[in-house]
Amino acid sequence: MRIVLSNPISLEKIEKISNNQDLTHFNIKAITTDSRLARPDDLFVSLAKNDQDSVNHIREAEQRGAVTLGRYGTVHSPDPAGSLLSIAMHYRSSLSSLRHTVAITGSVGKTTTKEFASNILSASYPTHHSDANMNNRIGVALSILSAPKETEVLVLEVGTNHPGEIAEISSCIQPDIALITFIGTSHIGNFGSREEIAREKLSIHTQSNKCTLIRPYAEPLLEGIASSLTFGRNVVEADYSLNTLNDCLYTFRAANDESYPFGFEFKDPHLLHDLTAALAISHLCEIKTSELCRGVVLITANDLRHRITECGNYSILNDSYNASYESVAAALKMLKANKATFHSALFGDVLELGEYSAEIHERIGELAAESELDTLYVVGEYCEYIAKGALKKGMPKGKVSIIGKAVSESDIASIIKNNMRDAEMLLVKGSHASGIHRVAKLLIGDTND
Repeated sequence: MRIVLSNPISLEKIEKISNNQDLTHFNIKAITTDSRLARPDDLFVSLAKNDQDSVNHIREAEQRGAVTLGRYGTVHSPDPAGSLLSIAMHYRSSLSSLRHTVAITGSVGKTTTKEFASNILSASYPTHHSDANMNNRIGVALSILSAPKETEVLVLEVGTNHPGEIAEISSCIQPDIALITFIGTSHIGNFGSREEIAREKLSIHTQSNKCTLIRPYAEPLLEGIASSLTFGRNVVEADYSLNTLNDCLYTFRAANDESYPFGFEFKDPHLLHDLTAALAISHLCEIKTSELCRGVVLITANDLRHRITECGNYSILNDSYNASYESVAAALKMLKANKATFHSALFGDVLELGEYSAEIHERIGELAAESELDTLYVVGEYCEYIAKGALKKGMPKGKVSIIGKAVSESDIASIIKNNMRDAEMLLVKGSHASGIHRVAKLLIGDTND
């Protein structure tokens, strides 16, 4: 990736950030993390974990005329990702028009809430948001650095897979509005319990000097937090509530503001949850409820993380970026609501669950059976646990296809293609690191990296 900066940064400033004493007056006009894209006046940040790869990438970037930052770069940094985050912090402070910085975290629903909020906010303010699922410290840094200088609202998705990550990111971005979507089981193997996951998520609020937290109503793990507001659906006691009038007509009630009706084409409960969160964020950004509907109408199916691709006689519901028990449940509900004649699913491993791995994969199988799938394909290290859960819940054995642990991605795709029926929709779901997204690409026919 190569990002052209709206506000160039002096190399002197970058070297000060990185604690380097050899100062040179030179303006950095773009930042790249891909040595093949490096140009003169660029800063190349080497993020390679392997020392030899780092040396090779730095050499290539310098041959292309770029200044380099890394363990072996022109600007020395033992932690290039941390330095990139610090550079992003400086860049954010240079955005003179910035009114609000919004940080969104949670075990599920971050991306959709971010997309919804960005659409609503963009109807009133120049808004910039993080792309796709760029929610670790590298992704957040690059998202900030790509913000145009006229940005008034910055909407950032913040994720974590180990303790302390959110605190580091939050201390850099200093949000004035933070939202937690949900406390679930994602990466529970790295945290040990939902209580520890909640503590990690809450650091998005506690690391900022002046920050209002928006949290789900009736989540015991998040109760009693100072400077916080709640959101929920059809909840009188919540500070923000989305109330159902009829099939696709709702009202949004905000604290100290009137209710206002609007239409929304999606009925899925998890999407309505995410919409409520996005509306709460937008109201805190000084948008009245009577004006929020202007932004809601900008939300389309393209803003949903779940991508449906037509592939001739069948279609793929690709939600293969990441997975948790809760997001699997949400994806299965979306699959079941689709009008396809046949509904099937391909599940890969859900990673970083630690001692809960067997239990949660078995529960995923139970969800599959309850969703009345026509076919369930399972691959990966924990495929037998998913199959076990599905069979235990009464799914016919003939509908469960255990492809196995060591089958190649191309062979998995071939097996499924040969079994797809006319008007069938296949959900592809699993953790990104499991490689299941590459199977989805093969099924769709996407040859891009």
